[in-house]
Amino acid sequence: MAVKLLEKHRHVVSLAANGKEAVGAIAAGSEFDLILMDIQMPEVSGYEATQQIREMERGTARHIPIIAMTALAMADDRERCLAAGMDSYISKPIKIREFMNLVATVVGRRPVPVNG
Repeated sequence: MAVKLLEKHRHVVSLAANGKEAVGAIAAGSEFDLILMDIQMPEVSGYEATQQIREMERGTARHIPIIAMTALAMADDRERCLAAGMDSYISKPIKIREFMNLVATVVGRRPVPVNG
């Protein structure tokens, strides 16, 4: 659902099947405006992937915003995501307007009205 919403609003989307692939895409020099990080990914968790990405950014001017997307919805889950280096957090199931406004805010664009 998130992919279709982003594409509908003219975002280009790349998918990684697991945390290792996500880190590999960044290590290979791929440029992204935003990473939506699933916390419960195989091979390398979203927490670990975020920490590895932040380590790659260390000492550079680069900072890719990372939004955690997870079914975990407890207050300490949000805090754990932020502590791992993520910029924001949204729990599933996502609410369309909330999701699109969060994406717009994190990437520095004006929120777009969302119908539905």
